[in-house]
Amino acid sequence: MTIQAFGILKKIAEVDRLMTPELQKRVYEAHPELAFRLLAGRSMQFKKSRSSGRDERIRALAQMGTTFNGLGERWVDRRMTFSGKDLAADDLLDAYALTWTAFRIATGEARRLPSDPPCDRKGLRMEVWY
Repeated sequence: MTIQAFGILKKIAEVDRLMTPELQKRVYEAHPELAFRLLAGRSMQFKKSRSSGRDERIRALAQMGTTFNGLGERWVDRRMTFSGKDLAADDLLDAYALTWTAFRIATGEARRLPSDPPCDRKGLRMEVWY
């Protein structure tokens, strides 16, 4: 388990307590690395905290089309409205990827892992969307 995952365990438990099968019809779990993998056609090769990893993810996001063309020049400007401790560069890129996933969910184009998910003891589908 990563330090980052350990740091959000309380939030994960909070969401798990509140989630119901009915709510799961409009609240989805997604992961940005799955979106980046789909966009790029392969897994990311570099850590997202390094400039090479950020550049790699910006190139993947450019695959989304005209909405994200030129992102390499603009995304830093968007980040400048926040302090570094409020929003890391990789967090903003993850948000872009998850926004794309949300759009794909809304339009019925998204995929999930596994494709036929089992359910947990609460009847929740154990799935991740991308």
